[in-house]
Amino acid sequence: MHDKFHLYQAFLKIATALGEINGLSIKETKKVLNQIFSVHANLDEVLSIVNKVSFTDDNLDFLFDDCIRICDELGPSREYFTLINQLEDITIEMATKGSIAAQELSNKVLVRFKEEITLINQKIPHPPLFNILLEGRSLIEWTSIYAIYPFIPKRIKGNGHPVL
Repeated sequence: MHDKFHLYQAFLKIATALGEINGLSIKETKKVLNQIFSVHANLDEVLSIVNKVSFTDDNLDFLFDDCIRICDELGPSREYFTLINQLEDITIEMATKGSIAAQELSNKVLVRFKEEITLINQKIPHPPLFNILLEGRSLIEWTSIYAIYPFIPKRIKGNGHPVL
């Protein structure tokens, strides 16, 4: 979690900005975030960040770009799918209290976040050709079991007492 601390800080700033756009107070926003992250694997660390978060004067686009930059620097990760799910839940929870324009903006942020994360996760390099060729070895090893089957020791009878 230590390496993802800045990522969660930036992500929670976006979530807080969405709360502000939807007309929630900082107390209501923190309540929603505590509820959404209540099942997170690193609950204590995330909740400590949530408790420190506050409304900011920064533009939502700036906060969004900062979060995506951090994701890009960290490289492809499955952790981002957790963030997408959390952002979906946050958008649903906060958008019910906001105006139509705020709901549309929240949904646009969600869609854009999904697109950016998809692009980042597509940067996973392909394995080297040598490793791909080594996978073919498994077919030879798998079929060789029939040739050595007669030489594999069968069930050996013991003295009749259990052995651990």
